[in-house]
Amino acid sequence: AGMIALAACVLLPLRGGVRGEPDTFRPQLVMELVEGQSVEQALEAGEAPPAGFWDDVERVVAEANAAGFYHADLHEGNLMIRPDGSAAVIDWANAQEARNPVTRIMGRFVQGGSAESVVAAFRERHPESA
Repeated sequence: AGMIALAACVLLPLRGGVRGEPDTFRPQLVMELVEGQSVEQALEAGEAPPAGFWDDVERVVAEANAAGFYHADLHEGNLMIRPDGSAAVIDWANAQEARNPVTRIMGRFVQGGSAESVVAAFRERHPESA
């Protein structure tokens, strides 16, 4: 089983610009098929996420936050356990982009807090995999 997930946000050229403007670069979302199962599926099957999984989730979310993006729907169904045990965070459809201090505060609110505090809540709910 697998799910489609955001792999990266990269700057890609927009050739020719608009109305004769020069070439520009715009952020583009890059998608990938993520093999594995969600944390929700693993827990329903009586399996716990592997050691180091929550550290991986925290790193992914912190990197997205540092790039100015905040996930608006973090829950066990949107956290994938890849076959190698690493984490993938999926369903960025409602992510918030933060371009200034006010929107960064709102992004943290929508995400449920900082990467560290969000993952601490997951660890508390699932001590068997902490």
